[in-house]
Amino acid sequence: MFKLKDLTSTIASFTRASLVRTHIALCAVTLSGMALSGIAKGETNSEAGVNAPGSSLILEQTQVNPLISLRSLATGVPLNNQVLAGDDKYVWQISEVMPQGKTAGLTQFKVPGTARCLYTLQGRIISANCDPFDNGSLWQVIPTTLGGVQIKSVRAQMCLSAGTSYDDFTLAPCQEDERTLVPLKLLWVFAPAAVNATLVPPLPINE
Repeated sequence: MFKLKDLTSTIASFTRASLVRTHIALCAVTLSGMALSGIAKGETNSEAGVNAPGSSLILEQTQVNPLISLRSLATGVPLNNQVLAGDDKYVWQISEVMPQGKTAGLTQFKVPGTARCLYTLQGRIISANCDPFDNGSLWQVIPTTLGGVQIKSVRAQMCLSAGTSYDDFTLAPCQEDERTLVPLKLLWVFAPAAVNATLVPPLPINE
């Protein structure tokens, strides 16, 4: 027999997946602006240095993978990708993983220009392979009411957390009880990547 709690759980799952899409779409605004800048100059996406759809409209089914930095709300420190050097070591590419069976709303955080992703192995946070069928590379973004998110490892079933020192990061139990406040150390924000950017050109006015 179908139970009300089953319906509630299903609605919550769809709502959470929609919120994750919204977070990713918001992160894509900067990237889309860069793409529009290139289009306005008559450049192709590759000439503009942007991997984005060649259109001023982002359709519902379009996969957008913006460059971001993952910053702890507890410390403000960005998460190091452990692969690149200089400012690039704080850059990630957020990518929604297409649904597999009953699994939806999952995310990978890729190191740009590589085949490596944010990965959990034996309770450690590393950069490793991006196989979407390897749950070590899969994460669930859990939205909160104030814009910060929890980032939950599918494999470890724990969340990214600020550690004991300024630039230390670890895994800790997630806070998934809606009646309880989420500790600041578990909250993260998707910020623009700390790389050079171009201005978004004004949109043409139709006369």
